[in-house]
Amino acid sequence: MSSANGQTITVCGNVFRLVETIGRGSYGTVHKAINLSSGAAVAVKMIGKDKLRRPHERQSIEKEIETMRVAVEQFENGHPHIVRLLCTKESQHHIFIVQEYCAGGDIAQLMKANNGLKEEQARLYMSQLASGLQFLRSQNVVHRDLKPANLLLSSRNSTTAKLKIADFGFARELESEMMAESVVGSPLYMAPELLEYKSYDAKADLWSVGIILYEMLVNEHPFLIVDKVHATNHLALRRNIYRYFERYGHVRLPKQVKVSPECEQLVEALLRVDPRKRISFEDFFRAPFLLPPAPSDADAVADTAGLENSETKQPLVAEKQPEYGTLLTLRRVLLKV
Repeated sequence: MSSANGQTITVCGNVFRLVETIGRGSYGTVHKAINLSSGAAVAVKMIGKDKLRRPHERQSIEKEIETMRVAVEQFENGHPHIVRLLCTKESQHHIFIVQEYCAGGDIAQLMKANNGLKEEQARLYMSQLASGLQFLRSQNVVHRDLKPANLLLSSRNSTTAKLKIADFGFARELESEMMAESVVGSPLYMAPELLEYKSYDAKADLWSVGIILYEMLVNEHPFLIVDKVHATNHLALRRNIYRYFERYGHVRLPKQVKVSPECEQLVEALLRVDPRKRISFEDFFRAPFLLPPAPSDADAVADTAGLENSETKQPLVAEKQPEYGTLLTLRRVLLKV
């Protein structure tokens, strides 16, 4: 689909020109696009319907749209730390998902460029990640594929950029106390219960958060290489995790990495093999390391102001309800958290 660059598409009454391929996946590509009316940049995910051969593959796309749609409905201008859905369209051959463009790339790129992050920067992004996860938790949604590449940055200025959780293709709605069995996500960030094909709950996301925090601070994965054994697949990674805990008892940061006790305590609490002993969401959200508190809802207003074209003040898309068409049967299940 990279040849699509240069073409124009019409979605929700707006004409967009595809200018650059910024991501590729098993179902399609993500393009930076320009709204020809306002000049504003957006991201357009183009999904080939011929790639969605199984019912669960289409369902994952529907869930991605639904999760972002609810975030827009719950907050006047979208949740400040969830990638904002603008509109969708389904054609004969493609599904188009138009969302806000995050010019700062992702956390993986930021860590690579800076050889990891300083503690204060990690604290800021962790608090914003917690804010986004708190919303998902309120909807009883487990992301199942949290990783640095799915944490986007709203701008290139790393001191003011907002972290945005993206790529909800593997997200799943779990009732309270419900255990799931399907295995999806990126192996390096999978919780041990997933690597062992055991039932899991939303706490699997907290293990992923722990890996991300460790990588931010150390710029290395804690279990990729243990006792000079390099994990080349998920089975080897599982063995490395248990080899690590047999040797050290709990996760510890390298001695050369100097951080606050609150930071080190949170890493250890997140990375516990037994999910029953892993930190709870409630304790994670109020962890001392995440203070000062996560940004307030007012940040959503500021984010939206930045999403508008500064000269024309025109929104990214026309004032029109999203075109879900036949793609999505709107469904809301209200569950107690």
